Amino acid sequence: MKAFFPSGLVICVLLASVMAHAQSAKSGELDNYLACVDGTHECQPKSLTSEQKQQVDLADQDRNFQDCMEGFPDCKFKLLSGPEQTLTTRAFQDRNLQTCLEGIGTCKRAKLSKEERAIVATAKRIDNLKACLNTLGSCDKEKLMPWEQNAEGTATKNHNLEMCMQALESCERGSLTSQELQVVVRAAQIHNLHNCPVGSPECDLSRLSASEQKEAAIAKHSRLPELLC
Repeated sequence: MKAFFPSGLVICVLLASVMAHAQSAKSGELDNYLACVDGTHECQPKSLTSEQKQQVDLADQDRNFQDCMEGFPDCKFKLLSGPEQTLTTRAFQDRNLQTCLEGIGTCKRAKLSKEERAIVATAKRIDNLKACLNTLGSCDKEKLMPWEQNAEGTATKNHNLEMCMQALESCERGSLTSQELQVVVRAAQIHNLHNCPVGSPECDLSRLSASEQKEAAIAKHSRLPELLC
C-alpha cells in the first residue's frame, strides 16, 4: 500500500486551523477571566486556573469592601477583615450622622453616640432659629431659648416693617408702633411723589399736596415730546 504524505498546502491549512482554535480558546479563557473579575453572571469559575481564582477572589473581596463602605445591600459584612469591618462601621456612623443632620432619608437615632446626638440637637436648634429669624420654613417658637425668642421677635418686627415700607400685602400695619407707622406713611408719600411725575399708573394724585400736584403736572407735561416720539 502506498504511503500518503500530505502536501505542503494541506499542512499549512491544518496548522492555521489548529492555531486559530488555540487562539479562540485562549481568547475565551481571557473573556471568562475578565467576566469573573468584574463579577458578572457570564463568569464560569470552573474554567479558571488556580492563579486566576486567586485574582478573582481578591477582586470579589475588594468589591464587597466597596459595597460595605457605600452601604449597599450586597455587602457581606462577615466576609470583611477586622480592619475593613472597623472602617465600614465608621463609614456607616458618619453616613448616619450626616443623614440625621440633613433631615433627609432614614436617620437611625438609636445608632448615634451620645456626642453625635448632642451635635444633631444643636444643629436642629440652629436650623429652627434660622427659620424663625428669616421668617422662612417651619419655625417652632416653643423650642427657642429666651434670648432667641427676643431675637426672633426683633427679626419678625423688622421683616414686617420692611414689608410695609414696600407696601406689600403681607404688611401687618397693626403691629407697627406709632413711630414706625409715621415712617411707613412718609415712605409711601415719597414713593407716590416719585411715581406721579413719570406718569406711573401707581400714582395717586389725591395723596399729593396742591404744590406737589402742580409740580407733577409740569413734569408730566415736559415729558410729552418724549412720549410722542
